[in-house]
Amino acid sequence: MKQSSSPKSNSNRDAVLEFLEQSHNHNPRIVYELVAPEIVTHGFPCENPHDLDSYHDFFVGLNAAFPDMNFDIQTMIAEDNHVAARFRIRATHRDSFAGIPASDNAIDFTGMVLYRLENGKIAETWLHPDVTTLMAQLSSG
Repeated sequence: MKQSSSPKSNSNRDAVLEFLEQSHNHNPRIVYELVAPEIVTHGFPCENPHDLDSYHDFFVGLNAAFPDMNFDIQTMIAEDNHVAARFRIRATHRDSFAGIPASDNAIDFTGMVLYRLENGKIAETWLHPDVTTLMAQLSSG
């Protein structure tokens, strides 16, 4: 049986696509446009952002640590108020990240993220990066 997406699923998918493309490409201010003020986060390296400002700051730090980041969405699925994405990140570690000083190491890892949206804004995030691979690449060399 083929599943069809509702218009709401498609608009949520579009919002998440814009969020991912902008937040991982040196525009963390998109957080203030597409994320709900009461954002709830799970699974972030070190500690979970606890509000809109700390969520924004996570992306500021991510973009500073990996200024040449190539963020590739490999798969995206939307259903009702949830959007899931599988991604790949390739970059060079140029600034401190997760308490690890810049190493100039190349990183290449994948992960998945699930978003729950309310009224067209991201209200909850479950992040599942391949932390084992990422941390090994950050600290090797």
